[in-house]
Amino acid sequence: MIDVSADRSLPVPRNFLLDAGPSFIAIAGVIANIIQIVTVGRVTTEGLVAFGFVVTATVVLVGYNFKRRRKVDDAAVGELNVVRSALASTFAAYRPYQDELTIVFNIGEGSTGDVVEEHHVTTALQDDSAVHWCHLEPVTRGPSQSLEWNLLKLLVNRRAISSGQAQRAVPIRLHGTSAPVLIFFAPPSATVEWMANYRSPSFWDPLRRDYSQQFEWIPPALGLDEMSKRRSPVRSITFEFRVPPSLGMLADPGPPPKGVTFRRDSTGVHEYTIHNVAELPGGEGSTVNPISWPLRLIRREGET
Repeated sequence: MIDVSADRSLPVPRNFLLDAGPSFIAIAGVIANIIQIVTVGRVTTEGLVAFGFVVTATVVLVGYNFKRRRKVDDAAVGELNVVRSALASTFAAYRPYQDELTIVFNIGEGSTGDVVEEHHVTTALQDDSAVHWCHLEPVTRGPSQSLEWNLLKLLVNRRAISSGQAQRAVPIRLHGTSAPVLIFFAPPSATVEWMANYRSPSFWDPLRRDYSQQFEWIPPALGLDEMSKRRSPVRSITFEFRVPPSLGMLADPGPPPKGVTFRRDSTGVHEYTIHNVAELPGGEGSTVNPISWPLRLIRREGET
């Protein structure tokens, strides 16, 4: 017979470690990151980042409790909502970085196969600063398509500074109808290369159904307190559209809009590049008009 008395004699220490261990780990991580952060950047950045890591640790701990209990706790849900609201209101308009962005649209054979890849090269605005966070707002068709968080299957990675595996970034969901996310990076650096992969079910339903769809993308805006003459944190952007052979191919778009260059590679991928978002037409102030052009699908031969 196996003696389990020793196992039964330590329930309190074991439970204590299960309950308090994650808290100790999170607090230690926060302290370590704050020590790094306070040595660089402006005071406002230091305060925001320290706040962000504290709140991130809180989100992680609440999520951990969700997993352990395997049930929805109304009080914990309320805590999460308060934390997300605090993050959204604090970081919503503050973007001390510029972004070189590539968005790849993988058009699926059906609604569930629509996948988006975002490739970012994010650089701090100040020469002596570091990139601590970035915003991500998954692409939608606007009011005609809402994204459910559980269907996104968001995966965020950052490229390793040296050889080895890519380092994971920390995505925190914010409040909003378009499932906005705040991405934290640690340890920080002047330039961060990172990628987000997520699903956007039904994004290309009009193209599959009607063989045409008006593509539209609105550049992220800056806060009202932005003192620079930038019009968006995105400096340049490239869009790639990939169609599976089973659906057909994209038709020649004709002359691209002003400020946009077009390229088509040997595999049929359509690529549109805007080298300077600031030069795009827009309204008064710093706003930029939506980027928009039509896409038309040529059905594969023999399809009726």
